[in-house]
Amino acid sequence: FENPGNGSNWLKIRLAGSQSNSSGIGVRLKLQLSEGDSRRTLFRHFSSGGSFGANPLRQEIGLGNASRIEALELYWPASGIRQVYRGMDVNQTLLIGEEEGIR
Repeated sequence: FENPGNGSNWLKIRLAGSQSNSSGIGVRLKLQLSEGDSRRTLFRHFSSGGSFGANPLRQEIGLGNASRIEALELYWPASGIRQVYRGMDVNQTLLIGEEEGIR
């Protein structure tokens, strides 16, 4: 089977908690994107998902035609840690630790 995709941009994020749970369940995410002359903001919440392992415990976020991630903000509610990363490229997979940041 082939899945050629659709040419849109994306971002995948997997979390590694230390003070919080190891999967980062409960973390809140805010993305600010640039699409040409306009900006848009996306919000996500890391959760365990539905039943029978329906969620792979990572966020796979479609960014559409966004050319740049202006800001990625994570809030870890168990520890109160807030991480902000600016000026990131699209189409990448990130592993982010609660205390270590991007690995």
